[in-house]
Amino acid sequence: IQRFITILFDFPEFFHENARIQILNGTNKYGIAAQLGTKMIPYGFNIEHYDNADKKNYETTHFYIHNPSNTRVTEEVIRLFLPKVLKMRNDPPADTDTDYDISIVIGNDLDLKDL
Repeated sequence: IQRFITILFDFPEFFHENARIQILNGTNKYGIAAQLGTKMIPYGFNIEHYDNADKKNYETTHFYIHNPSNTRVTEEVIRLFLPKVLKMRNDPPADTDTDYDISIVIGNDLDLKDL
């Protein structure tokens, strides 16, 4: 509840951005993308797609911004929700679907118990 109230009062623009997010599983843990999405949706994240990443051995969870004009506040809220997440400044892997505003790639460092 504390985290939701923080998002609601500190980042009200987040709900208006409604950034389209996909979560990609970059691990060997079956179903972890959907599990993360299930935890994020109640906070107002617009999770539209789950899939596997281009490989299964990512060590760190990271994200790519595909549409920066629609994601400024959402990026801040992602960092609040996933404090260890890294923003990648380079281009996503070639087969990443960039029709979404943000792609979150789950790495082996993500522990859903921490959320």
